[in-house]
Amino acid sequence: MKTSIQFSIILPTLNEETNVTLIINKIIQILDEYSRSVDYEIVVVDDNSSDNTVKEVKKLIDNYPNVCITLHERSAKPGLAYSIKDGIVIAKYDNVMLMDSDFNHDPGYIPVFLEMFSVFNQKAIVSGSRYIPGGGMSNKRFRYLGSYVFNLYIKLFLRSNLNDHLSGFTLFNKKILNAPAYDEIFYGYGDYYIRLLSYAKGLRVKIVELPINYTERFYGVSKTDFKRYFILYTKSVLKIVFNKLWNTEKAGPVIPEGAFDKFEFEYFENLCPNCKSSAIYIKYKLNKYNILECRECEARYANPHISDKGVGELYKNNKSLAEIFSFQSNYFEYDRGESEEIAKIIYTISKQFNVLDSGVSLIDVACGSGGFLNLLSVKTRLKLNGIDRLKNNQNPETGNSINLINSEFLSHDFQDNKYKIITLLDALEHFPEPERVIKKCFDIADTNALLIISSPDTDSLLNIIVDLAYKCSLGRLRKPAEIVYIFEHILFFNLKSLNALLSRPGGKFEIVDYFKINTNLSLYDFSFVTGAGLRAVFLLNKLFGKENRIVVFAKINAA
Repeated sequence: MKTSIQFSIILPTLNEETNVTLIINKIIQILDEYSRSVDYEIVVVDDNSSDNTVKEVKKLIDNYPNVCITLHERSAKPGLAYSIKDGIVIAKYDNVMLMDSDFNHDPGYIPVFLEMFSVFNQKAIVSGSRYIPGGGMSNKRFRYLGSYVFNLYIKLFLRSNLNDHLSGFTLFNKKILNAPAYDEIFYGYGDYYIRLLSYAKGLRVKIVELPINYTERFYGVSKTDFKRYFILYTKSVLKIVFNKLWNTEKAGPVIPEGAFDKFEFEYFENLCPNCKSSAIYIKYKLNKYNILECRECEARYANPHISDKGVGELYKNNKSLAEIFSFQSNYFEYDRGESEEIAKIIYTISKQFNVLDSGVSLIDVACGSGGFLNLLSVKTRLKLNGIDRLKNNQNPETGNSINLINSEFLSHDFQDNKYKIITLLDALEHFPEPERVIKKCFDIADTNALLIISSPDTDSLLNIIVDLAYKCSLGRLRKPAEIVYIFEHILFFNLKSLNALLSRPGGKFEIVDYFKINTNLSLYDFSFVTGAGLRAVFLLNKLFGKENRIVVFAKINAA
């Protein structure tokens, strides 16, 4: 049995008093005869018509009491794209079909669109195309040729595999678009469709082209001024090209594909996961995911990102990690205590607390194999605790002096236990909801507790080099970014973004100290060439004070 489809048909109108009646009658007739069960509405968005279009629509509403026909009369800024945007916003269904009300778009194609939409589980964009086999235009040789040539020009400049960027006849789920991006897409005239398809391709949404034939409008005069709109559309294409070059495209979710199908992925929508701002954009388009950046707090994050379950599968053991990242083949065997970073952390702890006092409790969140705790058990008398959900990776030699908790940090019930020192060493970047993590730390923090966070730092010379390589290659050189923004990490911080996170309501901490340091390359099994290159960059990192890791020390903000 075919599944039911719910969708809204958006019909923008401007002086279409005769056509609007005919096309709505035709739509209703076709859907009444359609074999699949559908729940639909027709949303007529009138752009302040000077004829009787509105009256005709109101008659249709009375004539079809069992069909949901909605009339939206616009009085704001006029324009086709603005009308379409209003229609999408007020549509009661998530699936929306955009079509002209003058019969350029034949309602007879609606069932074909719906069938193809169902084939792709209602997750693709189905777009009508005049320029694939089976498509075309009726009795408009000059118009057909001009539109065809212009579409070739768009295809060339945007490096697109689509054949028709201007048809405007489409069916998609509006949830694929971030609401803040509406204003960036829906303005002007038919050029909105170029932006819509380009935006969707940036999100790696599947776009399926169906052959359609443009028919003559039944009545009235076309509003298209070819010369005027040629200039307008050219400007739109050049603006998209500029945005691609300088990474100013608006961001949204993308769908993972290819090599990482073995892991579950999820995506963020609309807001920065660090500060909840909507001022986000695509920084890097990588092969399997995008890196987004927040203009407000400067946090960067992967979209889509590996799910919580996927993290568990990836970090199951050395073998599971090495299958994806060969340079991490000994991840669970390394001893954190050998690094300069850990030595500095212990030194800072010793300045704040008496490390020989067994009454001072410390908890290491996502403690892994317990290497940091092992070192502390030798050098201090602190009351040591570690929590990690992967029990098989906890070192069994830690002994009775360390309390290891096999549990998920965010869901674990700590009861009344409070800790003077809480460490998140290479942990925060793996949580998709960092605010919850900080709130949890706040809840288990004792009076005058010290919170220590270590993380890769985006404000480094290495990141500047990666950015230059990406931009100078026009986005083609992606491998450096994929190494730095490794997909096992969800978020990427710098001092500003960490400060924004720690000072958010619900878990206020204040950064009291920090230091920067380079990654300890001895922990990884890079090739000779890659390792030599990274060592050279890290030397420059240190020279310019732009190391690629940051460690912050924060205390509860009494204010």
